[in-house]
Amino acid sequence: MTPGLVSILVVNWNGARLLESCLASVHAQDYQPFELIVVDNGSVDGSAEIAAKDEAVHQIRLYVREEDRTEARRRLQAQGE
Repeated sequence: MTPGLVSILVVNWNGARLLESCLASVHAQDYQPFELIVVDNGSVDGSAEIAAKDEAVHQIRLYVREEDRTEARRRLQAQGE
């Protein structure tokens, strides 16, 4: 029996410092077939660019809502980051 497709969902918001190791961990597993879905909720720390550069980019669906980017920037500025 052929195993079924597994969807791996990574939810991210300004997690650039952890995202590369997260994606590497997903690629290190040996289950096939899988699809990797990264949901980015308006990060302003380069997370979207990290996900887009992943060597399996054809397996990643990157969703970035532009209206969330504006809100994220406002929140980070209010926090002094």
